[in-house]
Amino acid sequence: MIGIICQLFNYCFNLTLIYCIIIHIVISIPALTLSLQIDVNELDTMLTEGLFVQMNIKVSVIVPVYNAGEQLKSCISSILSQTLREIELILVDDGSTDGSAEICDSYKTDERVRVIHKANSGASEARNAGIAEARGEFIGFADADDRLDPGMLATLYDAAVKTGSDMAFCDYIFCTKNGNKEIKSDLNGDRTYSKNEIRELILPYFFGYSDSEVQNYKNLFPFADYSSYLWLCIYKTSVIRENNLRLLDQKLYYNEDNLFNLNFLLHAERITHISKCLYFYCDNDSSLTKRYFPEFLNAKLRKYDYLRDLIKNNGFDLNFYHRLDNKICIESINIINYYVSSTEISFKDKYKKIVSTLNCNTISEALAKLDLSYIKLSKLFIFLYLEKHKLYRLLLILSSFRNLFRI
Repeated sequence: MIGIICQLFNYCFNLTLIYCIIIHIVISIPALTLSLQIDVNELDTMLTEGLFVQMNIKVSVIVPVYNAGEQLKSCISSILSQTLREIELILVDDGSTDGSAEICDSYKTDERVRVIHKANSGASEARNAGIAEARGEFIGFADADDRLDPGMLATLYDAAVKTGSDMAFCDYIFCTKNGNKEIKSDLNGDRTYSKNEIRELILPYFFGYSDSEVQNYKNLFPFADYSSYLWLCIYKTSVIRENNLRLLDQKLYYNEDNLFNLNFLLHAERITHISKCLYFYCDNDSSLTKRYFPEFLNAKLRKYDYLRDLIKNNGFDLNFYHRLDNKICIESINIINYYVSSTEISFKDKYKKIVSTLNCNTISEALAKLDLSYIKLSKLFIFLYLEKHKLYRLLLILSSFRNLFRI
């Protein structure tokens, strides 16, 4: 009898133990589920805040900032609201004194934003500081008073990846001070260019034009000439780093965008153009290109010497030197118009600038070689004829009517 009671007790004990274990498991499941939910939520938060995204940054956007004021906020907002989320924004405060530095710092709560403060040394050096810190697969640029279309970076990045391009670029909209917008779309349709096509169809126009092309130089390949802007493009970071590409000093060479793009294309295997206006360029009187720059002529001359060295060192055909001479002739008109349109120098000094421009060796020799027979009678022909024959006073008069005689 006692044995039966002991067996019954053991049976009940084991049954109770099993029941307790089952209850413990059942009770633990919600806690385990909650724990998993917390982990998933934490992971989602980490991803949202960029703790993992920064390990796979697709595009680094560099914005040089100098006394940009409230316009800077619109620029930053347009970048942070991009549909491409895997980006970083590098704000380079170039010694601002108007509160722009504080505006930059106020965005550091966003994990995608990095701020660099440095002494003032110009936009080129500010961009170079950003390049040195960039962690993205591609690098893009924006000016502090401009805006990006929400889909700009995604469109360019997807195009670059799809085509295996080292660079992708788009068109833009020019926003005037009175609120008007002008579409700047210079090339028709999307297109990808191979290394050979870059060398044959694009690079020649960075250096200039043949005799037969002078007449219609604006319609040839604008991106290689006067529309060669950094902010239209994204560049593969590895190409920049492997070839130690940097922005040249704007005050020494002017048109530093153009020279950076030229140097990049010398090393690019493939590039892609997207025929969409995805950038909003806002007219700004405070930019160096709008302020009077006394060394404008010397900066241009240094650029021409730089281009001659590139022709020599990259095995280009000798006709590239002639193309450059024609380019110098065309740009001599712009140099004269630049000085004549200035409100900071007297009429007498404007005349002296015309004389010194046309008598410097580089421009004088190029004009002596210019063949005007390829150019039909037009404003371009008139200006080049007056320059070639050094009719200074007539040039001063015509250049004074800038809107009427704009080339």
